[in-house]
Amino acid sequence: MRALVAVATAGMVAVSGAAALGVATSPAARADATGVARPAAAITWGACESAALTGVGAECGFVPVPLDWSKPAGQKIEIAVSRLRATEKRQGVLLINPGGPGGSGLEFPAIYPERVPDGVGRQYDWIGFDPRGVGASKPAVSCDASFFKGPRPAYEPADLTKVTGNEAAWVARTKKYAQACADQNGEILSHLRSMDTVRDMDAIRQALGEQQINYYGISYGTFLGQAYASTFPERVRRMVLDSNVAPDYPGYGDAGRGQIEGFEYTAGEFFAWIAAHAVQFNLGTTAEAVTEAYYARLADLRKSPVGTIGSAEWQDVFLVAGYAESLWPTLADGWALWETGDHSRMEFLYDVLSGVGDDNMFAAFNATLCTDGHWPRNYTKMRNDAIGLAKEFRFGTWGSFWFSGPCAFWPVKSAKPPVVDGSKISVPILLLNATRDAPTPFANALRVRQEFPTSVLISDVGGMTHGVGLNGNACVTAYVTDYLRDGTLPARAAGEGPDAECARKPLPEPSLLFRGQAAGAFFDGFAPEPFNTLLLQIPVAHRR
Repeated sequence: MRALVAVATAGMVAVSGAAALGVATSPAARADATGVARPAAAITWGACESAALTGVGAECGFVPVPLDWSKPAGQKIEIAVSRLRATEKRQGVLLINPGGPGGSGLEFPAIYPERVPDGVGRQYDWIGFDPRGVGASKPAVSCDASFFKGPRPAYEPADLTKVTGNEAAWVARTKKYAQACADQNGEILSHLRSMDTVRDMDAIRQALGEQQINYYGISYGTFLGQAYASTFPERVRRMVLDSNVAPDYPGYGDAGRGQIEGFEYTAGEFFAWIAAHAVQFNLGTTAEAVTEAYYARLADLRKSPVGTIGSAEWQDVFLVAGYAESLWPTLADGWALWETGDHSRMEFLYDVLSGVGDDNMFAAFNATLCTDGHWPRNYTKMRNDAIGLAKEFRFGTWGSFWFSGPCAFWPVKSAKPPVVDGSKISVPILLLNATRDAPTPFANALRVRQEFPTSVLISDVGGMTHGVGLNGNACVTAYVTDYLRDGTLPARAAGEGPDAECARKPLPEPSLLFRGQAAGAFFDGFAPEPFNTLLLQIPVAHRR
């Protein structure tokens, strides 16, 4: 669910007023018996701007939806959608969402269909979309495009007894960011909650002329799936929920402790892996030595940033170790090069991860998270919670605290969170989760399984990668393929555990080949997803 860094997406600054909102000019929608507005016309498909989408023959368009779903005939905004048509025996449409909140899903039809083997992926029309406020949807939110420009203040407070120094600087910049969000985005900022997107998803279904959808949700996208299945149970044909968010995700609660504990565990495993490859990286021969070296470098950068990299930027880059094991060689190699005086790799990584110059994902993340459920507006309480958590988990607490810090000062009030009710749906649902997934801990998947009696849970035992489905584990891929082919799932087991298990993939092996490449060359094809989906957002790690 959350990344400590935002990712660049194509966005625009939206201001109040119908013209500036880029409202749809199609006739007013009419509401059906469920109160959902029916789009007045089918999607007008045309060429896509994305090279990845045009390369596979996809087409793109927009779906007009109400800005305010309580006023279905009112002002419209536009949801950007993409489609890659089925080329085998067609089984309908399959919507996909990569997570966030704030993640762009428009390009996913260029990636996922061929990951489902035996031609099964080609049996669906894959539908990507940018949720409202995100990417190519109109308008796309933005608050302060310079917010991630490094070096920024250190994350950890210099003095826990009072707000001073770097902490005071973070409070000031966070308040300024929240105010900029109010100033720059107008009315849409009040309509970026999860239930708005759930209703938009059903509007996409209607615009496609379909009675039902198939759905693949990753991370926060699993919550959208849960909410959609609860709201429109008769509209679901098949649903895959990969790396699960708990059914009660929205709002300030206990979820963050499990996430931060997970990141602490994964960091320890990552440092041990670096030590096991000391010949390649020369960063220490034991996990303890590598850990000590990491925090020593962090302390040095806190005192004296190097170029655009300070301690905050360093932490943001290395948090990615908790998202994808496949990137461990890339991260370790960047660190090893840093120690030789070559800083270009780390600077490149931070620029890619943070999306310097475009805060669309970060703005959308906060706009949804801060308003989906109850959020305290008491900074002192939130600070004290983080102090307590950081005493146990050093690696990720304070970075996560500041990533969701704008919620303490957010200009839009929270709403009643979406209600997830798994008793309403009768079709089988496939759940996937790595047992050591940090952003979405395995306990979340067990809770989703309990909530949805028709669901079956496949565990990736010992895996630490976020987004385990169709990501190189042949065992997991086989379950997804069987399900998408004909709805086949293993029997639901007795008890509260997983229903079937897959052995994890081996940890990656480092390669010195990366050393001779330009800063960005190593990156192509190495990430398991487009990078804005690798950072699939953890919901507020300082929650207690």
